[in-house]
Amino acid sequence: MGRLDGKVAIISGGARGQGAAEARLFAAEGARVVIGDVLDEAGTAVGDELGPDVAAYTHLDVTDEDQWAAAVALTVAAGGVALAASPSEPRWDSPAVEQPQREEHQLVPARDAVTWTDSGWQVSPGWTVEKRIQNPMDYEPPRHSVAFELVNPPYHWLVLAVYDGDGGTSVSSVPATAGSLDSWLPGAVVNLRNLDGEPQPNPIHFGQGETLVPAEGVTILDQIPHPDLPASFAPEPARTAAALIKKDGRETFVLVRAIGGHEQVIPFTGDFHSLDAFLRFAVRQYDSGEGLL
Repeated sequence: MGRLDGKVAIISGGARGQGAAEARLFAAEGARVVIGDVLDEAGTAVGDELGPDVAAYTHLDVTDEDQWAAAVALTVAAGGVALAASPSEPRWDSPAVEQPQREEHQLVPARDAVTWTDSGWQVSPGWTVEKRIQNPMDYEPPRHSVAFELVNPPYHWLVLAVYDGDGGTSVSSVPATAGSLDSWLPGAVVNLRNLDGEPQPNPIHFGQGETLVPAEGVTILDQIPHPDLPASFAPEPARTAAALIKKDGRETFVLVRAIGGHEQVIPFTGDFHSLDAFLRFAVRQYDSGEGLL
């Protein structure tokens, strides 16, 4: 039984990126979803992917009160099996409903909710900070970093944000289904340091074919050669593999890809009960365009 069985949710901005990832996540947990966006072709494709019994797409400009009313009515009507909905004319029978009072702000995605200002890190309205870890990257000023666990029910995300000291901010984020902030953050820090020009020693590497070989002090607990991951992770015929490794008593999941002679190891620490469970999460992340970096 999923945690959202019997629930129906509106996912605004659900055509791509974080919104599409949340629609897939809600559906996987048993919810029916109404996907709202102005990107009709992409939004319809997400609805078709999830299936007519689970999802419907409706055109939704979040600045248009009438379109919000239609989306809310469609959602309230979705107590039974969902029928197909066209982008402009949803076809679930829609009873009249009172439109909820609008907030003074629109909820921004978690990865856009954290920004650096002259007064420090700011979190957009609507998000509650459950936990904050200051400067996990160990930067010296003018560079800064922070990690947050952010909640706005039913949304729950883990975020690592860095400010480069020259006006640029970059953010990594994953749904909290990956685990706790403390368990996810070490892998996220390693990934960001690799991207930041501070390469960390790889704990594993390819041996023959797509078999992984551990570095000294590393134990491979499980591995899967050439896992079934989207092309956004690595196009054919790139070498790919996934593994669960252990070093210094700590278990870490890793994805490995070799493209154009360059080998990249992507560590990810999370609360998954198996390598297969981690791979299912990775597939959703790369399908959504978010990835693990």
